Amino acid sequence: MVNSKFITIRKFAKLIGMMVASEPGIQHAMLYYKPLEKIKMKNLNFKKGNYDAFMKVSPIIKEYLDWWIGNIETSFKPVQIGNPHIIIETDSSAGNKSPLTEIETWCFSRLRISLREQGFSDDSTEVILSSWRISTRKTYATYIKKWFLFTQMIHVDPMKPSLSNFISFLTSLYNSKLKYSTIGTARSAVNQLLKICTGIDFSESVVVSKFMKGIFELRPSLPKYSNIWDVNTVLTYISRLTDHLPLSILSGKLCVLFLLLSAQRGQTIHLVEIQDISFGSNDIQIATNHLIKQSRPGYHLAPITFKQYDKDPKLCIVRTFREYLDRTAALRGKVTKLLVTTQKPHPAASRDTVSRWVKSLLTSAGVDKCFKPHIVRSASVSKAKEKGVKLETILKSAGWSNARIFARFYNKPIADDHSFENAILNNC
Repeated sequence: MVNSKFITIRKFAKLIGMMVASEPGIQHAMLYYKPLEKIKMKNLNFKKGNYDAFMKVSPIIKEYLDWWIGNIETSFKPVQIGNPHIIIETDSSAGNKSPLTEIETWCFSRLRISLREQGFSDDSTEVILSSWRISTRKTYATYIKKWFLFTQMIHVDPMKPSLSNFISFLTSLYNSKLKYSTIGTARSAVNQLLKICTGIDFSESVVVSKFMKGIFELRPSLPKYSNIWDVNTVLTYISRLTDHLPLSILSGKLCVLFLLLSAQRGQTIHLVEIQDISFGSNDIQIATNHLIKQSRPGYHLAPITFKQYDKDPKLCIVRTFREYLDRTAALRGKVTKLLVTTQKPHPAASRDTVSRWVKSLLTSAGVDKCFKPHIVRSASVSKAKEKGVKLETILKSAGWSNARIFARFYNKPIADDHSFENAILNNC
């Protein structure tokens, strides 16, 4: 199966069944067949319950199978298990599932143990671990989990690897067709774990640096977009929308206007709560009382202010805010977030829902489907630069500390339908 590209779901399910049957004699077996069960169920749902349908044997599946192949003959399970080093508790009785439970199993529980062994108190440990945001923890945990799988497969202590072990791990990721940036994230995740737990630091290694440079040369990490859509295309579409829009379209309109006029990420409007909003006589101010990606020690995003735009009421974000709040007042109940879903019981909208609203409106406006919702930020700042807005103003609005980020990732040439050859031909 490891050498196969496709197998039937039935055959995959039988293999998992044998893994489950061996669990009484193999320590930690559940850690290595539960993810496979999730993959099986996902494929089974996609194929509408057809066990005879084919599914792809992905690199992730092969990693788990390699572990079973390398450990099935030598693994055992003690008759008696000693006291645990750490107990992770969650308030599941109240229906609150901690988003870090599974992550700590792989990564942060080991960090807790290491910090305590170094003499740090429980309170100090919690503060140190809080330096990683939840999104960072989830991202890092993915690759730290891969690191544990890899070291077990080659029978190496994951906390005491050699430089060659570390390079071999990165090579396995490269052979799995991962991108340069993804391998860089994995390198950072594992290095952080090792640095804190055992003091091992590969970040300054010339060999690691050369290895990453080699990956870039062999598999270049090139910009996804060479140009960007024109903001005028979307604004023209919005200005032509009728009054009394369906709530889904109104939600998309509000989100897109917010992103275009503030140069913020979708995260910012997703976090906005009703109490953060205050209306003036001809403006609206939104207090940014939440940690966002740009937040860092010594800097936090200033309140966002929008002026009323009387030239075209349909493009006025102040009016759009008022309309949205009026339309959702009777729907939101106890929800304090600004954005609520369009379906009953109208809970707070998720990040994915916000992205879907934005994507839907952009597509309706004629923006190519290849552009993702997050590219609105790039379109906004690129248009501002084209219109002669000062660089300092652009950096302040977007929350960037220097111009390098803007120049490297966000400043894109705006696509022009009147290309050079069309301009020549049109004069014929």
